Amino acid sequence: MNQDDIKLEEWKDPQNWSLLFYHSERGSRKLVPKRFGIGWTYNFGTKKAICLFGALMAFESAGKPL
Repeated sequence: MNQDDIKLEEWKDPQNWSLLFYHSERGSRKLVPKRFGIGWTYNFGTKKAICLFGALMAFESAGKPL
């Protein structure tokens, strides 16, 4: 089984989805197509994607007053 097969198998597995969030430690992708609708979501099973998401949220909120 090659990496593309693993990615597709992991994406199709309903156990890797929690509401709108995707989490798979076997999948190497940081961004994956959304399960429903249009767009992309983060793979919260990878530490790099969690760090990227956190950095984006910090950057977004840095310029907004409380």
